[in-house]
Amino acid sequence: MKLSTISALCAVALTAVVINAGASNDDYRSPDARAQWLSKQQIEAKLNEMGYQVRRLKADDGCIEAYVTDGNGARAEMYLDPTTGMPGCGGKYEDRDS
Repeated sequence: MKLSTISALCAVALTAVVINAGASNDDYRSPDARAQWLSKQQIEAKLNEMGYQVRRLKADDGCIEAYVTDGNGARAEMYLDPTTGMPGCGGKYEDRDS
């Protein structure tokens, strides 16, 4: 194999690694968008108003992932829009008891 072919393959492989490293960031939104997110306390208050007891909140892929318990004691995992605190960030919702 020629040296130029090997160099080209290495460049392509390095580019793929760099692109993948950037894409693996859990928070893909810009820092400016992140500044508009509600605080964890505000999101927890909204969930409490909706009848949920919050067990854990964390950022995940530009959404807020909330582990909650409803009024009947059923556990659920909800994905929330970080700027409104309302369910529906990418349409994700998982019922943990089913």
